[in-house]
Amino acid sequence: MKNNISFIFLISSVIFALYMAKRKKEKYYPLKMLFKGDAFGLLEPAFEGSHNDMNFKVLTRQAGKFSSDFEMILTCKAKFPAQCYIYSKNNFLQKIQAKLNINYPSVKTGFAQYDESFEIKIEKDKDLEKLKNGLEHIKNLTDLGFYKIDMDYGQIKLYARAQSDDDLLSPNLIMPALEYVSKLRK
Repeated sequence: MKNNISFIFLISSVIFALYMAKRKKEKYYPLKMLFKGDAFGLLEPAFEGSHNDMNFKVLTRQAGKFSSDFEMILTCKAKFPAQCYIYSKNNFLQKIQAKLNINYPSVKTGFAQYDESFEIKIEKDKDLEKLKNGLEHIKNLTDLGFYKIDMDYGQIKLYARAQSDDDLLSPNLIMPALEYVSKLRK
């Protein structure tokens, strides 16, 4: 009886190890493409899928009624390290604002430079080193081409802008961001 149990346990362990090895090898999961119309009748491609056990959604929209620029919103459900981003509705928070010069790719003009401000909320008793780490995470994401980042408990929104939908929906922009956000939750 004990031998049977040991054998079953051994087989189960081998199957589980093979399954985990296969999952680790599968870097990207298939994306599903949806289309929906907004108030102006514009079509917005929406990508939904998962990456490294993280759900994400990509939406694009025209940045302005009279603008040819397009904006991408990449929303990721993620667990952030507590030392970087802490969100709470109580009043025991201090707001720290920082400003970055952010470059994002533009098909027509090469690279355009914009100033964008963002806000990080941290607990008052957290040390400055942890804040510095949080700012470094944001800088790494903006280096990928995102001009605005919204953070909330368990969710991050990344905004990018370019001259065309094709430029925004390029895997060269999306996948590095997903890779980076995946690292943030570990």
